[in-house]
Amino acid sequence: QYVRARSLTEEKPDETARLQAIAIYEKLVAKNKQDVEAWNQLALEYEAVGKRDKAAAAYRALLRVQPNNVAAQTALRRLEPPAIVPSSGR
Repeated sequence: QYVRARSLTEEKPDETARLQAIAIYEKLVAKNKQDVEAWNQLALEYEAVGKRDKAAAAYRALLRVQPNNVAAQTALRRLEPPAIVPSSGR
């Protein structure tokens, strides 16, 4: 199924193909929550279609399986800017 999902976006990287690839990756991670490659590809495809929240969730799931994955950590920082802490007014 990886080959099918990748071929969809390599042959014709439009939104329809990306959504089809997302559906495949979603099935793969539903079957195996430990599948780092599927989580990564799912996150990348979500980013490509502008679904930043879902991409961030996929990267967080990947990091639960592989906490030291630098690429996922970097992508998550890019997608989730640091929260602004209100000043204490002093």
